[in-house]
Amino acid sequence: MYDRVGMLGCGTGIAPLVQMARCIVDNEADNTFVHLLYCCRTQHDILMKDELDRLASFWNFTVLYALSACTKEKLTVDPGFVKYGDRVQFGRIGQEEVASQMPPPRERTMVFICGTSSFEHSMTAHLMATKYHPSMYFIF
Repeated sequence: MYDRVGMLGCGTGIAPLVQMARCIVDNEADNTFVHLLYCCRTQHDILMKDELDRLASFWNFTVLYALSACTKEKLTVDPGFVKYGDRVQFGRIGQEEVASQMPPPRERTMVFICGTSSFEHSMTAHLMATKYHPSMYFIF
């Protein structure tokens, strides 16, 4: 149905996004690319990390962890759930990160958002500023 799927998750909002990603990557006939941007406060708040690692081993799934209350220095001392090779960004997510991490707004692209109401509001605003039409994203 879609060529590219973007996922914006925050905290426990990762649960339904992981279920969707599983359906895509576990289906060998599905060629959809999945781009997940998962926001957490710290490296210790990453939920379902083992499953995210499994999904990241597939050719059509990428994940970027955005840690809003962590620094590179803190992560070096205490990696928590983060492993070598994980893509990590520090600080809050803004329009620039959404534009660079989500697939470009075009036909056969969809973005799914799940998190707190303030997160959903912010991500919707960033998508709109990046020229996404409301029909190109869905909020859980």
